[in-house]
Amino acid sequence: AAVVVADLDIEAGAHTYQETGAEFCVTDMTSEAEICDLIAHVNDTRGGADILINNAGIYPFKPALQMSTEEWDRVQ
Repeated sequence: AAVVVADLDIEAGAHTYQETGAEFCVTDMTSEAEICDLIAHVNDTRGGADILINNAGIYPFKPALQMSTEEWDRVQ
């Protein structure tokens, strides 16, 4: 299987590449434009995706009641 991993964390992406050989694409999963670019890249280089695992998510390491409105909105 050809695997493409997308994340904002370049260090984690480099580590994933070294450990698995999976292609890494720096992508902000909160940006519709970057997601569209990623989809276009996968379509162009891999002929599309057969399986998609969406494991994107964040959670600030603080209690919910201490989150700012911006942090709360980003987590949703």
